[in-house]
Amino acid sequence: MGWVDSVTIVVRAGSCGIGLFSAATGELRHRFQVTNEDHQVKSYTASALSFNSDYKIFSSCKGKNNKQYKIGVWDQLTGKQIEFYYDQYRWSLGEANRLQWLHGTC
Repeated sequence: MGWVDSVTIVVRAGSCGIGLFSAATGELRHRFQVTNEDHQVKSYTASALSFNSDYKIFSSCKGKNNKQYKIGVWDQLTGKQIEFYYDQYRWSLGEANRLQWLHGTC
């Protein structure tokens, strides 16, 4: 769980995904889903969470059968999936316990 701002919290619930809630009322504002190229909703297990000042939420994710590892990115205002950072062969991105952003340029 983490505070996004003074009125909003984001909660990771393992295989149930991620939700954005009102801190005052507990109302669910968004349930962050994962979709494939055909816009079909897929199951995933969420792990480490992070968010930034551009209203994006990031989470390490494991896909079906724990074989697909990614960092998911969602727009916290709309609840829509924006991007997946995916490396099938080298890194277990879905196993991350912590996400940390470093300042720098490429």
